[in-house]
Amino acid sequence: MKKRLLLTLLLALTLIGKAQAQLATCTPTVSPPSIPALDPLANPTYDTTANLSVTCKGVDLTVSFCFTIGNGSGGVNSNGQRLLTGPSGNTVPFQFFTNSSRTQVWNTSSVFQLPLTLLGSATVNVPIYLRFYLNQTTPGTYSSTFSGNDALLQYGIGSILSCNLLTTKATTSFTVQLTLGKSCVLSAISPVAFGNVTVTSLMGNVTAIGGLSVQCTNTTPYTVGLDNGQGIGVTNPAARKMTGPGGATLTYGLYQDSAHSLVWGNTTGTGGNTQGGTGSGTVTAYTVYGLMPPQTTPTAGTYNDTVTITVTY
Repeated sequence: MKKRLLLTLLLALTLIGKAQAQLATCTPTVSPPSIPALDPLANPTYDTTANLSVTCKGVDLTVSFCFTIGNGSGGVNSNGQRLLTGPSGNTVPFQFFTNSSRTQVWNTSSVFQLPLTLLGSATVNVPIYLRFYLNQTTPGTYSSTFSGNDALLQYGIGSILSCNLLTTKATTSFTVQLTLGKSCVLSAISPVAFGNVTVTSLMGNVTAIGGLSVQCTNTTPYTVGLDNGQGIGVTNPAARKMTGPGGATLTYGLYQDSAHSLVWGNTTGTGGNTQGGTGSGTVTAYTVYGLMPPQTTPTAGTYNDTVTITVTY
């Protein structure tokens, strides 16, 4: 008689649990952010926000739910950051957070509650904060897809405070995607300063050096050109003009090599006189070699010129 009574009690509890689960049906949807093409050389991180929308239908009750975001198709790195995968297997790390200051990584410990009115439905929107770590300098499109248990909603009836007690499940699918654009950055520009020049020194060549640095995204071809400066009527980059008192000038040239045999100008293509290469994501330093050929000494004073540097990629 006791065994029969126990069996009846367990069956009743099971039926009640199933009835509660049927009182509400919940559906999750994640709207990923729309991200513009990013310049990986401009900023080390990029922040944006996605939206989790949970819609529940049922009777007058409270639904508790948790939403789990897994590793996604890109997996994770040793720091636990999710990964977007892109060209040649390159990756961009990123992370989901629960707070706008991006200090709390999204996990399954947060329980949300949604009250339903009688025979009605309700929707709650929960922001998902993202941060991308742009340590990747290879241009292209990167993505990771979250589906199944990587985008899992667990829910139940009542004010339940633990995700482990939410046994009814629903899944969704979403893709996080961004594009890294081609980019170059010019930096560390140092002037070509000839210093104090005398009548005697101008009887021979006067030299000086300056410099500049270029950083371009990986695999990005680029050229670095120097225009003819602001001297009036200059057409030859080996005969630029520095202007001084009363419009007097000093002739000079800028070169790619210390022998002053390869002039550095702004002409590209066959027979061009620019420098360049293919970006690797790291900084490349260039030396600018200046030369003033022998010439008649003009009026004493300060002479200068401004040359525009153009990086084309």
